[in-house]
Amino acid sequence: MTDTTAPERSGSTSSQTPHSRMTPGQRKTLTVVLLVAVAIGSFMYGRYRASDDLDTSATKIAQLQDQNAKLTVDNKTKAEQNGSLQAQLQRLQDQLTTMFLPVRSLEIRANESVPLAVGQLNVGLIGIPRQESVEINVNGKQQTAVPGDSVVVPFSTSCRVTVRSFDARKASVNVDTACASAPQP
Repeated sequence: MTDTTAPERSGSTSSQTPHSRMTPGQRKTLTVVLLVAVAIGSFMYGRYRASDDLDTSATKIAQLQDQNAKLTVDNKTKAEQNGSLQAQLQRLQDQLTTMFLPVRSLEIRANESVPLAVGQLNVGLIGIPRQESVEINVNGKQQTAVPGDSVVVPFSTSCRVTVRSFDARKASVNVDTACASAPQP
């Protein structure tokens, strides 16, 4: 077998590029196909990125909803605590207002002590009342009193404790207290 190809012809084909073998119509078709492939690839990449962004957004929304639920529970708890503290404050303000009244009537039960005049005066009932008298404790001093008896307690304010009545069945005593500023020497 002999080679029938001419040597000059084989040399000219190796120097030609693949584009030179294409016709102008084929080049246009190849260019359009490449542009369409790039466009489709870009579109698919953009959809992938958008999908990733949507997944990230959905995760963040779920986290924010969880945080919102926790904050809502915390807010309700704080509101309940605030209401409880408001009620406690009102009760303490009422007690303070009552303590500073110049004249008060109150009922004291057996073995109970009531602070009056901002801690300067404590009145208590010792045991249960007897039929004719009652044992009261005024600032640590035990005294026997009958209805109408008064006990004067000198401090920066002069206070008078008057036994109004007592009930042996209820084991209580009703007293009137009056405090006035003591004259300064």
